[in-house]
Amino acid sequence: MRLVTFTYEDRIAIGALKAGPDGERVYDLNRLDPRIPAEMVAFLEAGDEAHEWAVQALAAAPAGGGLPLSGVTLRAPILRPGKIIGIGQNYLDHAKESQDGAPPFPSSLPSGPTPSSARASRSSSRPR
Repeated sequence: MRLVTFTYEDRIAIGALKAGPDGERVYDLNRLDPRIPAEMVAFLEAGDEAHEWAVQALAAAPAGGGLPLSGVTLRAPILRPGKIIGIGQNYLDHAKESQDGAPPFPSSLPSGPTPSSARASRSSSRPR
């Protein structure tokens, strides 16, 4: 199942893509089954139970139902990630292409929202 976050008629929802006779369609999972959370983080946090509801709802959905993929705007899957961690040279092929080769351990590149206290201390500091 391919999950998406999308906008349709000024409403943000999570859905799943399903092939139809006229191309891929997006099915709003919460509209198929109200037990399914309407936001991606809540859906992922709900775990296996929500996943099973989504599988069942999508299987029962009519082939011509849903919305045409071309009729929705796809959004970032998780709209407000709490933390993003990038791993430098985490793919062996990429590491082989670099002149440095693969490091013994991947380097992490954490990123995320800056705490408001850090922003405040930076903005209030004055050069001497």
